[in-house]
Amino acid sequence: MESFNIFGIVVQVLFVLPIIGLFVYLIIVLRRMRRQTNNEGNEQSAVAQTIEELGEREIVLKTEIGEERKKLQQAIGDLDHLLHEVRE
Repeated sequence: MESFNIFGIVVQVLFVLPIIGLFVYLIIVLRRMRRQTNNEGNEQSAVAQTIEELGEREIVLKTEIGEERKKLQQAIGDLDHLLHEVRE
């Protein structure tokens, strides 16, 4: 019957445990990095979407400003015409 060499088993376990721990640590670190990268990508996507929405809103506002400017110019023209009529 073979006798168990406790010292040999302990040495093997002490040799294998740090390697397993290193792999577990690397897996955890890589998952955190991937999660952080995904979060940064989501933030960049949100910023890009906000910039796009602001650009669209800017176009709408410029159009509205142009329309209001035309209305004001028309009103000024009408008032100028009325002023000339009153002076005559």
